[in-house]
Amino acid sequence: MATASTIRPSADGRVVLPVNAFIFNLLVGACLGYFRIGQTQKAWTALAAFVLLMFPTWCIGSLVVSLAAAIDGYLQASQLEAGHTIAQWTFFNQSVQSG
Repeated sequence: MATASTIRPSADGRVVLPVNAFIFNLLVGACLGYFRIGQTQKAWTALAAFVLLMFPTWCIGSLVVSLAAAIDGYLQASQLEAGHTIAQWTFFNQSVQSG
């Protein structure tokens, strides 16, 4: 059963390609790929972490956040592309189990 926090694969076949989610999260503040696949809560959190870690860590923290978000975005978009349902706070290869 889908709830407001779950994201289902698009019924019309439109998907965000995993490589696009990877690139968007890597290059655009660690969040654009999340917005594109529908994980808005995670996108805002990643953007906040990206900005808050930028200056105190001389951008190294922001790079780490971007890389982790890029890998996670790729794997989450792969789950959607495979027809699995994901949630706002699923990470890496997790999907929502139906049943």
